[in-house]
Amino acid sequence: MNHSPKISIIIPTYNSEALIKKSLQSILTQTYTKYEVLVIDGKSTDKTIDIVTEIAKNHKQVTYISEKDKGVYDAMNKGIELAKGDWLYFLGSDDTLRDKNILQKVIAVLEQKNCDVLYGNVIKSGNNSIYAGEFTYRMLNERNICHQAIFVNKSVFNRIGNFNLKYKVLADWVHNFRWFFNPEIKHKYTDLVIANYSDGGFSATNQDIPFRKDKFGLFFLGVRAVLSKSDFLILCKDEFYRAKSQKLYIRVVMILFFYYYTYLFD
Repeated sequence: MNHSPKISIIIPTYNSEALIKKSLQSILTQTYTKYEVLVIDGKSTDKTIDIVTEIAKNHKQVTYISEKDKGVYDAMNKGIELAKGDWLYFLGSDDTLRDKNILQKVIAVLEQKNCDVLYGNVIKSGNNSIYAGEFTYRMLNERNICHQAIFVNKSVFNRIGNFNLKYKVLADWVHNFRWFFNPEIKHKYTDLVIANYSDGGFSATNQDIPFRKDKFGLFFLGVRAVLSKSDFLILCKDEFYRAKSQKLYIRVVMILFFYYYTYLFD
């Protein structure tokens, strides 16, 4: 890299008075200091903004807004539009960066790797386990990459768009499909543990019915762009027998459509 990149750390909040100070302190003690913190608050009714305001008085890197929004991903989209950094990172208000050197370590990796998206691991609070290693396309169909583990170059949002507000709980999973399966967006994995992730948060305690309905189609449309015809047909066959054994007949029909469309017309 020709210059030290700036990181925009975006924290969506709503009534986070018990946790926001600890989250911010994990950032403000970092040895790498070329960052900004954008707290995007959904008009909290507790003391969240009082705490943030007091911290911002002594730390010019911290700015905030507090206004009604349409949910966590609306807040994250607002942060994207306000961000001035080269790389964007989304931290939950109940999460913390792993240690005081983690941003410096991430920058060192970014200096070595030519990529648009860099992702690593998190420590899950529930069982203190590392989640979740390097992803394959099959793995991404079964589980999501935590946004607390991902650094995204701001240009990626210009190329593939922001978070889709149709999905209230798992829009980040949809967004991950979009960059992971895009052959023009280079993504790399690092085995660094980026953050301490609170796995009892919003996405763990809420359902996203539109995502569950759309997920399989989103996955197949995405993975078709990166697999060869032969590998995609193998995937179709594997998923067909799995869906059939589980009596997921709508999924069976969808797989057959993708299979025959690829086989006959590609």
